Amino acid sequence: MMFQRHADLRKVSTKDLLEKGRKISNECKRLPVAIAAIASSLKGKQRREEWDVALKSLQKHMSMHGADDELLKIFKCLQVSYDNMKNVNAKRLFLMCYVFREDEVISIEKLTRLGIGRGLFGEDYGNCKDARIQIIISKNKLLDSCLLLEYYLSNVKMHDLVRDAAQWIANKEIQTVNLYYKNQKAKVEREANIKYLLCEGKLKDLFSFKLDGSKL
Repeated sequence: MMFQRHADLRKVSTKDLLEKGRKISNECKRLPVAIAAIASSLKGKQRREEWDVALKSLQKHMSMHGADDELLKIFKCLQVSYDNMKNVNAKRLFLMCYVFREDEVISIEKLTRLGIGRGLFGEDYGNCKDARIQIIISKNKLLDSCLLLEYYLSNVKMHDLVRDAAQWIANKEIQTVNLYYKNQKAKVEREANIKYLLCEGKLKDLFSFKLDGSKL
């Protein structure tokens, strides 16, 4: 079973976890890219509660303009895999990778240059060599999570559906809002996951609406 292989479930695993794995696979519509990503994110986790959280996240209602049920399921699976990642740098790298073209072969050198340019690792590196090491570590985390695909000569690619999901997640966390438009302010008020917010308009207008800025 694909899910069992990626989640590293053994025959000695409890029947409860095996059953939850089956339910999660069904929620993924048995699509390989979704199953591999979410199963990998649960690898090594033996507490029932962690599996319950993943399953409930997949079962939550979600709507997206122009997306059918199958695409929504894939996006939710990839969102759970992303949320389960503990490595902050790997999460930043994942969101950065969607800027590359579909099916583009991505080299470590490209990622390193872009990572430095965007301040991906803050003060965690002192030179290009250190930055490259950080990129490789983060890249390997994403490979282990099945969010990147390994290519020749240590290069990587991003599955087109994973790329779409990365863009979707990034658009939720990175928002630009013109404070003059009430409909844009309302959108920001509803979104609790914004990490980067660019405001255009008068500063006083920034304090005229309610914003959950706990993750800014």
